[in-house]
Amino acid sequence: MKKILLFCLVIALVLCTNTYAKVAPTVMKIGADWCPPCREVKAMLKQVEKKLKAGGVRLVDVDIDKHPEIGKKYNVSLIPTIIFFDKNGKQVFKQVGAMRKQEFLDKLKELGMFK
Repeated sequence: MKKILLFCLVIALVLCTNTYAKVAPTVMKIGADWCPPCREVKAMLKQVEKKLKAGGVRLVDVDIDKHPEIGKKYNVSLIPTIIFFDKNGKQVFKQVGAMRKQEFLDKLKELGMFK
């Protein structure tokens, strides 16, 4: 129950004005369970999750079938879409399509979100 409430709070904050992203650099993965590339990205993010959290980067995983309003807000036309927000909540990069682990980590470093 707590996880569901926390997830709902995160979604509400993301919809409002990227308040969630203003807490720390944030990566939002938008996808669906039925999408094979989305599952690959989800598995990759799971592999690096502890490392990112230790570095102060937050991860948000949004199922577009359950939350189509988020897809509309961020003009998602294809999934998976990965959106990077800086610590001020500003969108700094949008990746349409899957990313490999090293490509993902390199992009975080390039954007100054992770060392």
